[in-house]
Amino acid sequence: MAEERLTMLWEGLKLTEEEEQVVLLYDQSLQEAYWKGKHCLMSLVTSDKPINIEAFKKTMALVWRLEGWVEFLVTSDNSFFIEFQMLVDKEKVLKGRLWTFDRFLVALQEVDGSLPFNAISFTHESFWVQLHNMPLLGMNQEYGKLVASAIGNVLFVEVKEDGMGWGRSLRVKAEVNLTKALVRGRWVQGGDQRTWIAFKYERLQNFCFKCGVLKHKGKSCPLMHRDDGEAIQFGPWLRATPSKTRLSESRKYGGDGSFD
Repeated sequence: MAEERLTMLWEGLKLTEEEEQVVLLYDQSLQEAYWKGKHCLMSLVTSDKPINIEAFKKTMALVWRLEGWVEFLVTSDNSFFIEFQMLVDKEKVLKGRLWTFDRFLVALQEVDGSLPFNAISFTHESFWVQLHNMPLLGMNQEYGKLVASAIGNVLFVEVKEDGMGWGRSLRVKAEVNLTKALVRGRWVQGGDQRTWIAFKYERLQNFCFKCGVLKHKGKSCPLMHRDDGEAIQFGPWLRATPSKTRLSESRKYGGDGSFD
């Protein structure tokens, strides 16, 4: 809201001759900044209250287990510009998503050098999501992607070499919209059989039980003070216990008298 009011204020201003002059950015400077940005990420901790900045820096540097140094620059409340000495460390952090601090999501975003810090929005974060109660014939890449598309962009469906993902649940990696309610599941129908597929999110920490949005909780929810008599629609049942065994790590025994 403050940014919108500031924009309206600027639109109403009459600029002086000096203010009207445009500063040109040179290609060489832009190129240097571009390559520097390749080693950087933007980060937002989705907490309603200011976090302990030093604790955040020390904790993340520790859990990331980096090979080189990392530097944190505070850009706004709970938002950071993070520079990695080594590109491999940045890629490791992105690959290891999702991250949390003090039970709050740590959202990450690639740096867009054409935008100022306050214009970079954190709207999506990738989650491993378990699809429970999937029919066996539907536990494959095609149907996993189709069912999970209700969440958003599906990045990966965990299946074996034969294309099937049989197990307690079918795991997919999808981009979750942090500004919308978590998708709790969807119906699947095969012939006369209709089944509710329940979605459970791995490493899901604090989120709003009132409206299901990840970016806020508690008093900051616009629905918190609305008493409509409706039962709570979201809760801890959306949290999944991360799978300890990946399908790619499963082993076959016997057959030729030997053990793999």
